[in-house]
Amino acid sequence: MDKNLPLAFYGAGRQAPIEKQIIEVLGLKAVCFIDQDTSKQGKDYLGLPILSLDEAKVKYGAFGFNLCITLKEKRMEIFSYLIQQGIRKERIINDELFEEYMGCEYLEMYLTVNESKFNFCCIKNNQIPSVIGMESAEDLISAWINQRDYLIKSIKDGKENICTGCHYIKKDTYTKEKKIRMLSFAGNTPCQLSCIYCELSNYSLPLNKFNKKLVQTFDWRGLFRCLEQRELIANNAAVCISAGEFTLSPRKDEILDILEKYKIQLLTNAIIYDERIATLTARPDNSQLISIDAGTRETYKYVKGADAFDKVWANIKKYVDKGTNIILKYVLLPENCNEADITGFIQQASNAGVSTIYCSDDFRSTVPLDEQQVRMAGRMRDLSKSYGISSIFFDTYFKPGDVERILNYADN
Repeated sequence: MDKNLPLAFYGAGRQAPIEKQIIEVLGLKAVCFIDQDTSKQGKDYLGLPILSLDEAKVKYGAFGFNLCITLKEKRMEIFSYLIQQGIRKERIINDELFEEYMGCEYLEMYLTVNESKFNFCCIKNNQIPSVIGMESAEDLISAWINQRDYLIKSIKDGKENICTGCHYIKKDTYTKEKKIRMLSFAGNTPCQLSCIYCELSNYSLPLNKFNKKLVQTFDWRGLFRCLEQRELIANNAAVCISAGEFTLSPRKDEILDILEKYKIQLLTNAIIYDERIATLTARPDNSQLISIDAGTRETYKYVKGADAFDKVWANIKKYVDKGTNIILKYVLLPENCNEADITGFIQQASNAGVSTIYCSDDFRSTVPLDEQQVRMAGRMRDLSKSYGISSIFFDTYFKPGDVERILNYADN
């Protein structure tokens, strides 16, 4: 926090007078309240004007003021929203809520679940920190909390553990409220594809008897009921349905009944068109993420392991026509970073009416993108812009500096 900058309170509500007194004791200068309630904007509260966030950014500059969040509810969601709106983390001063230390965002707010175990992430390949299935949902959740808190503390204290050496561990600002903000549902469902970069290639094989029984009998409703009763899922949490191909799940409708009250991003290969999924992911906060990774039939068949190029694009068009929020993913690989695939991908996306594409690095890669990959990613960004398609180049798997290299190439 820069003490030379003015300070704004976010939220002109009941808690604001207490926060204002604390700030005044600290000798900081408060200049305004920021509140998104339009009925409050333009008025004064506790001797200070109430502005919208946009008005404050215009008046003081996006980085020209500190922020104190006065609201007690949904603080993490507010924190995330402010970051998305361009407010730097170091400008938000609520030390009682956020703490800076060596940690991992996956341990802090992510959880991947399937019928046999809880994973904290999907980064460490064969060394993923996990909690194996137990007698009851309560036991599984308790074991996960204990393991999570142990890992957070040991990383914070600099002690060696299963996560030691992972490059996602970094000094950052983390919330003291340990709740799930992204829950990845990764069931033991088969898949029609065998992508060359997928570590779960066994999903293309039939389920063995043990996993088949788990899929048929696992108490998903009881698990989520337990998570909710223990208030472990944050307000406005998102659920990512991934791993295997969800349209093949024999319990698809039952699982969607449980999850549909959350924000959902569903990862699918689009080989099967599903009417309920189309309707569900047409909701404003929901979406489908479809990994294409090719712009030609030949490359698709090689990368994905199946000759389904035309069928997939036909189903994507069908989803778009239904009003579904479709995001197309392109994993940058040596095999697909060429003019024919990049051009073909954007042209196909445009023909299908897709408005957003998402570019990612291969999670297996341990080195930065090579020059050809950067050049083709830059080409993809420029070409998508010319077709009126939004492109997202922000991904956990990109190595430091790679996104900047792509954006600088595209800008040039």
